[in-house]
Amino acid sequence: MPQSVTDEATLLAFCERHGLPVRRLGTTLFGRGIHAIDLPGRDLPSRGQAGRGPAARDAAPPIVITSGSHATEPAGVLAALTLAKELNLDRRVVIVPIRDPLGWEGYANYLSLAAGKSVTLAPDTDLGELLAELGTVLYSEDDLVISQVGEVAFLARPVAKAGRGPMDIWKHLHDVLDADQGVVTTLQSRRLVLPENLPDVEGCGVYNHAFTAWVTPEGGVGNFNRLFSFDDAPVEVAVIGDLVRELRPELVIDLHESQGSKFSIFAHPALGPGATEVYFGATGAVFAAGHPIERVEDIVPIIGAAHAAKFTDEGGGVFTGLNEFPGQGWQFTHLCAELGAVTVVNETGRWQPLATRVEQQVLAARGAIFAYLNAGAFERGRAAAAGRTAHG
Repeated sequence: MPQSVTDEATLLAFCERHGLPVRRLGTTLFGRGIHAIDLPGRDLPSRGQAGRGPAARDAAPPIVITSGSHATEPAGVLAALTLAKELNLDRRVVIVPIRDPLGWEGYANYLSLAAGKSVTLAPDTDLGELLAELGTVLYSEDDLVISQVGEVAFLARPVAKAGRGPMDIWKHLHDVLDADQGVVTTLQSRRLVLPENLPDVEGCGVYNHAFTAWVTPEGGVGNFNRLFSFDDAPVEVAVIGDLVRELRPELVIDLHESQGSKFSIFAHPALGPGATEVYFGATGAVFAAGHPIERVEDIVPIIGAAHAAKFTDEGGGVFTGLNEFPGQGWQFTHLCAELGAVTVVNETGRWQPLATRVEQQVLAARGAIFAYLNAGAFERGRAAAAGRTAHG
């Protein structure tokens, strides 16, 4: 697995080592770039070259694969890099492996950049006390500390064993904002950085990665897989939105991790032509390799019955529904559906070994791609669209 990719420099070195074309989509805080690996497709010229490429691309939109919007979900990032190395299709594929580069570099590095000096963190560091020393405390109550350090607000909360890591902090923050409008006003339009707090998950830790969130004007706590309906969204969100609007893909694969020890996918509830084949192509590939498949009832103890009620269990590890909440804006799946794409959101249970989680991600992506390339519904749809254009 490409575990040597820990920051922007090692990502670019990885791409150079494997001959992967890469382009910068945008730049976030502290000059960090957000990059796309742009695979032109077998027997198709690279971008900008003459030849048969443009006509072929016009006939069939590229496939888009993204990961790392939640940097605390490493299996998706490692799987995306593996796919970038291994895919050999006659179709252009654009892969954004690290959507939150600062989060991927880790909480301590994020804090060091914001503080303007090197900060070293150990599992037993009193983070709340350190944040108070480095910045201005915006909130401190019920074991949650929020401190503004430079341009960024950092959060601290004690680690809970077998917990959900940053998602537990995120949920607690929601409860705080719901109860106190004054805190909403204080945090509006601020970038929030949460510790990973997953010491018992392979590939994670307490500070190995960071989870970035953003408080919307409405008081919602969006993360980089939300906020797609806001004009002033953080650059990490804006560049991904711009990318899919530019490319208009028919298939988008977004790689994530969740709790538990099974695999599932989340999908938009509008089942367009070819969607069913793609969804079950993804989960079927994972099941055929002997991995356990999740049911909605499996996630009820983890996320609660009210949250689980947002989803319909279509069987075979496919859950349809919109995982959206007031004030957070559209999730990425919603935007892709508005643009006409079928979006597969992989969810690997993070209590499994890291290698198993990466394998499931790769299997599901390959299964979805195979089903997409062989689903006649997409070809018929393109032909119908071309016919409509030709006839005015």
